[in-house]
Amino acid sequence: MEVVKHFQQVPNEKTWMTSEVKALIRKRNTPFKSGDLYSSARADLRRDERAYTGLQGDRRGNDPQPIYINGDPVERVHSFKNLGILISDDLTWTANTNANIKKATQRLHFLRILRKNSLNSVFTAPVKGVYFFTFTTYSWVAEADIGVKLMKNNEEVLLVWEWQDKGDNEDYASNSVLLELEVDDKVYMRLPKGYQVAASKNSNIHTFSGFLLYPFHNSEDQSREVAFTAALQPSSPDDSGFGRIGPFGTEITLEYGKVLTNVGRAYDSNIGVFTAPVKGVYFFTFTTYSWVREEVIGVKLMKNNEEVLLVWEWQDKGDNEDYASNSVLLELEVDDKVYMRLPKGYQVAASKNSNIHTFSGFLLYPFHDSEDQSREVAFTAALQPSSWDNGGFGRIGPFDIEITLVHGKALTNVGGAYDSNIGVFTAPVKGVYFFTFTTYSWVAEADIGVKLMKNNEEVLLVWEWQDKGDNEDYASNSVLLELEVGDRVYMRLPKGYQVAASIKSNIHTFSGFLLYSTPTSTPQ
Repeated sequence: MEVVKHFQQVPNEKTWMTSEVKALIRKRNTPFKSGDLYSSARADLRRDERAYTGLQGDRRGNDPQPIYINGDPVERVHSFKNLGILISDDLTWTANTNANIKKATQRLHFLRILRKNSLNSVFTAPVKGVYFFTFTTYSWVAEADIGVKLMKNNEEVLLVWEWQDKGDNEDYASNSVLLELEVDDKVYMRLPKGYQVAASKNSNIHTFSGFLLYPFHNSEDQSREVAFTAALQPSSPDDSGFGRIGPFGTEITLEYGKVLTNVGRAYDSNIGVFTAPVKGVYFFTFTTYSWVREEVIGVKLMKNNEEVLLVWEWQDKGDNEDYASNSVLLELEVDDKVYMRLPKGYQVAASKNSNIHTFSGFLLYPFHDSEDQSREVAFTAALQPSSWDNGGFGRIGPFDIEITLVHGKALTNVGGAYDSNIGVFTAPVKGVYFFTFTTYSWVAEADIGVKLMKNNEEVLLVWEWQDKGDNEDYASNSVLLELEVGDRVYMRLPKGYQVAASIKSNIHTFSGFLLYSTPTSTPQ
């Protein structure tokens, strides 16, 4: 009798998978599905699952139990930024998309403000000569590129730029330059691609100013025309062109080696020193920059061997970058020296590709005993605290009412038009006047700022909320005003605001001078 075996084959089943083979496989898997090893693995899995659920919250959406390290609760965040992308705990694109929409909306808003206030307007030189330009930019947005460029025709002349850190929501930056212009040369401000700034409809905080200093005429004597601007450059820049200068074990003279203008050749770029060619009143201004954290930054302006101005601050952890500017009018004798110094242990930064750290000066009035000096009006005064700490620093304010700031330490007061007892400048002649100021504060989480006033009207304002991550800041601004005889210009501290000053150094200053006198019309 013949026995025939029939095999039923199903898809994906091998012909060799007999019942004997299946029994062997079951026997092999048995130790992994029973006994202590299996129970221990399942217990570990349940424990890890409970721990993960505790960190993420339960299924009903309740907050998880807090985690403590050394008794302090660990902060739980719902999102964080990595490589420019906002990653949220639910692993969706919603937070990142909303952040980009908000940023785009802010930028469009700022562009509309710029267009409305004509901040993109162009200055055209009416005559050949040496011109002075200065600007102040402001921003209150965090984690963004902020800054502007000053342009001559199609070339960049000056740049202020920084990445606005999360701990530093607001900042001001100013810069100045002297330029030799031909007729019809254009000077204007540009907002780089992807950058943003801020402005105000009610107050003048973001400004652009300029004036003709010396008209050039071939037939006239130009020996009294003295003006320079030079930029600091790093000796070892990084790939982007930026580099640090300092800190050093000794104080050094900063050599602003890139000369932009040097009419009269009184500035020596090889050693960084300006030497007065004639006796007179000179105006000097500088802008310093740094991008290093938790270090001392700052510079000093020197006359011969004496400190005249100082900008100094401790660069906080939450404030990666900062600008600081200051200005002064000085009476100089022939061969007096003016230069910038980097104090021992301090550091600053500069760029090889852009002019961001600058030093400028010009002769305002040459002095001659035989000439009439009645129309020479110039002053610089420094604010001093009524009480100060061991370092000589002290706060002014806050007060329950608005007050006039009395810059009581007069450094220069040619013509005697500034009253250091009450802090008020009174115009002695009708004309066009230039005013500039620098304010400083080192208090966190407070309103800081000042106003420049003409008679009883606000002309300029610098204001910011001093963030917790940014304990110190400088802010400068400038303006040209047409004044009548007897008009008064002064600085005010708004109600509830505060600033700081030093009894040892001139860091908070107020300056002004008569640029052009205009004839007073007489009745026929």
